[in-house]
Amino acid sequence: LEFFPTAVVRVFNRWGQELFNSVGYQKRWDGRYNNAPLPMADYYYVIEFSGNQDPITGTVTLKY
Repeated sequence: LEFFPTAVVRVFNRWGQELFNSVGYQKRWDGRYNNAPLPMADYYYVIEFSGNQDPITGTVTLKY
């Protein structure tokens, strides 16, 4: 993502609540929401680029 400074990274829970948002991914997601660790689960990310490029989507699983 270092070559896409305007890319937007978003992370959601399974109910669609946005838990993280960063432009250019300057701030990294650490598995926390409101400074509290999230429970073990699958979370969903969307990376949106400017222009006509399709977003990248996927899942990330938190395990402790």
